[in-house]
Amino acid sequence: MEFYVSEPFGVRFSETDMAGVVHFSQILRWAENAEGEFFRKHGLFLVSEEAGMLSGWPRVRVEASFLAPLRYGDCVRVKIRPRSLPEEDSVALHWMFEVVCMRDGRELLAARGSWTSVYASINPVSGELRSRGEIPADLKKVLKTFKIA
Repeated sequence: MEFYVSEPFGVRFSETDMAGVVHFSQILRWAENAEGEFFRKHGLFLVSEEAGMLSGWPRVRVEASFLAPLRYGDCVRVKIRPRSLPEEDSVALHWMFEVVCMRDGRELLAARGSWTSVYASINPVSGELRSRGEIPADLKKVLKTFKIA
C-alpha cells in the first residue's frame, strides 16, 4: 500500500481558533490518531504492559508544514506511511503524514509532515525510560506492505 488512509471525519468547532481555522496543534493530534487507528486495524498495540513495565512509542522528533487552512465542517482524511523501513536492529520508526480535505470536487493537501517514534519502556514507579530493543516482528511485517519510494 502507498498510504494508510484514516476514516474521514469533520473538523469540529472546538478544533478551530477565533478565526475559524484549525489550530496547528490539532493537525499533529490527527496524525497521531491516524497512527492509533492504523495500529488497531492491524491488531497491534501502541501501548502495552509486560512485567510491570509500560511499552510504547514516544515521539522524539516532529515537523510539519501547513499548506492550506482547514475550517469548521471540512471533511478531512489523514494519510500516513513509514518514511523508510526500519533497519534490522532499529528501535526508531520514521513516519510521514498528509492531511487532506475535499474542496470543489478535488483533494486539497492542507498539511504534511513527519515524526519519529522510538520503541521504549518506562517503569511507572521509578520513571526510568529505556529502549525496548528491536521493533516487534508483527509490526515489521505490516510495515513491509507499504511501497516506500
